[in-house]
Amino acid sequence: MHKYIQEKNGHTVPKEPRLPGFFTPIDEVDISTEICGLKMSNPFGLASAPPTTSYPMIRRSFECGYDFAVVKTFCLDKDAVTNVSPRIFKVAGDALKLEPSFGNIELITEKTAEYWVSGAHEIKKDFPDKILIGSLMAGFQKDDWIELVRYANTAPFDAYELNLSCPHGMNEKGMGRACGEDPAIVK
Repeated sequence: MHKYIQEKNGHTVPKEPRLPGFFTPIDEVDISTEICGLKMSNPFGLASAPPTTSYPMIRRSFECGYDFAVVKTFCLDKDAVTNVSPRIFKVAGDALKLEPSFGNIELITEKTAEYWVSGAHEIKKDFPDKILIGSLMAGFQKDDWIELVRYANTAPFDAYELNLSCPHGMNEKGMGRACGEDPAIVK
């Protein structure tokens, strides 16, 4: 019985397949990146969305190798929400399309600002080199933004996302896209 099988191109391959060693040339490729002074070992992370709805979910992403996470958008307690369920809906559209289309109507977090601020201390203690971004949302009131940012600054967030664009970010309260569409309010 032959140990190797002869290929047409003259190369031999083992009869039994085997994985490459623990190091291959692909390991030399640098996929690190830097955005706004934040250095990441890789460009993979989670946006503020259902996958970042809790710190245990963010922890799992960091353990799997993701390098950043944007926490689920939080607000002042006075603006707290209760999400609808289910949060996915069928989009009405072209009757000729055969594939279904779905939309996400999840609002901001149902958790308190305290949850996100206190949890940031723990996750950054366990993962000091990972990037943790706080996502904040308030309405038209400048004082609300100031209060929220001051409170968020007690956490070790590496950066902030000011949620000024969410299309279902509680427009009826002047939040999300309702803020972002008014240049005077953004200023």
